Amino acid sequence: MRANDGFHRWVGLDRLVAARDRHVSPWYRRVLESGWVCVDGAWLLRTFHTGYHGDRDRFADRTAYEAAVNGRGVPDTDLSAGHAVRYRELFIRGHTFARRALRLLADKPGRPPGEAIVSVSPTADGDTVTGAVTFVIRRSDEPPYIVDLRRSAGTVVAILDIEDCGLPGEAR
Repeated sequence: MRANDGFHRWVGLDRLVAARDRHVSPWYRRVLESGWVCVDGAWLLRTFHTGYHGDRDRFADRTAYEAAVNGRGVPDTDLSAGHAVRYRELFIRGHTFARRALRLLADKPGRPPGEAIVSVSPTADGDTVTGAVTFVIRRSDEPPYIVDLRRSAGTVVAILDIEDCGLPGEAR
């Protein structure tokens, strides 16, 4: 996993051992159950693809399309704690969902080189903190979704590679 300084400041690797199934919301569990689908060379979570209404032709490449379809917020309506706790909890929730989704992707033919970008950042007014998870495939013929993690000042960002998640069924 590659992470920026914000990750090390607000979350830290030691916190990730606390990740459990309870960190994945019931709705995200249903997303995982529906699995992945490949559409015109883009790997998409089936539930997200079904609910997406944008125009595929508006995207320059598959990576941009995947990011648009596979990007979602991390559920947080039950959190009322201060920034430090929200940063950690939102990241753990996003990370747990991302790992499980990437494990499912690893079971697909050809084992697509998936990545999950987990981020937590303050809102524009700075009063609260929100989280997001975005899934893309690494391709040699397209630019990466995130070029430089250091440019994410004030934000917690980590990129999980499919290889960080272990094989399907493997406890990790």
